[in-house]
Amino acid sequence: GIEIIETNGKYQMCSKKEFKDEVFKVIDSKEEPKLTDTALEVLSIIAYNQNISRPEINNIRGVSSDAIVTRLLDFGLIEETGKKDLIGRPMGFGTTDKFLFTFGIESLKDMPELPNIKEEDLFK
Repeated sequence: GIEIIETNGKYQMCSKKEFKDEVFKVIDSKEEPKLTDTALEVLSIIAYNQNISRPEINNIRGVSSDAIVTRLLDFGLIEETGKKDLIGRPMGFGTTDKFLFTFGIESLKDMPELPNIKEEDLFK
């Protein structure tokens, strides 16, 4: 019923995935947080651009992501990484070990590579 998982050079004992539903019933009556497509989009931007600020995320998406960043912080999937050397000294964000564990990734190096898309290909 228990397995040892390595995440980011750290080891954790946890229940096997096939027993997840039963374990959550006993430990916590709350359901696992559900991530919307928008939350997954913001999370992927942060995962691939560690130490990225809210204004940088908003610039990539073209809309405000403040509420989503706050929600991802509440879920423990991202964390503050420190003030950036930009105008206004915005806070940077990066992913946590909980992010790696949740998505079954041992380290950020194991994330899939992004495809190389040229800007002119976007408007064809």
